[in-house]
Amino acid sequence: LRRLDSDTLIIIDCFNVKESDISASAEYEVIKKYKCDMLFTSRSRFDNECTYEIGEMSHEILHGLAGRVFPEAEDYSAIVDEIIELVHRHTYAVEITASLMKVGLLEPEEILEKLRLNSIDPEITDKVKTVKDDKTQEQTYYSHIHFLFSLFELNDDMKYILSCSAFAPNAGIKARPFAKLCGLTDM
Repeated sequence: LRRLDSDTLIIIDCFNVKESDISASAEYEVIKKYKCDMLFTSRSRFDNECTYEIGEMSHEILHGLAGRVFPEAEDYSAIVDEIIELVHRHTYAVEITASLMKVGLLEPEEILEKLRLNSIDPEITDKVKTVKDDKTQEQTYYSHIHFLFSLFELNDDMKYILSCSAFAPNAGIKARPFAKLCGLTDM
């Protein structure tokens, strides 16, 4: 960090701490001395620092996001609106839901009904491509949404695979050896 210059911006997301907890720490004083710019996103309030209040995206903007991904969104306007609310206006969830409506076999009404029941059928195998943090991923909607919202609700098979990943080296592991490690019959 000391080698970074003013042309560097470091963004630390979800820095949700109380101001009193951070301002009293020695680390905070050290961080403030770096030459690079730092941006902390937080739900906390900091009185002694430069802050910008960023509100929730409007419903219209989220509907527009859905429309850019799923061109027929206007034809299903009421359904898209309800889905936006069901996923608590979470932009990534809106995006992957719109992707599922675009490429999936389920009709938007069926997707809405699944969301109302607070689950998506894990048997849906349609792949949804997303870009998050400059990384492209192509997974099923179920994979995306469960990773996003409910790691704590993994079924036993998923928990087993996740625990096997603890044995993967930091540099990663190829899919085939990992599948063998987990005893999977398919990927």
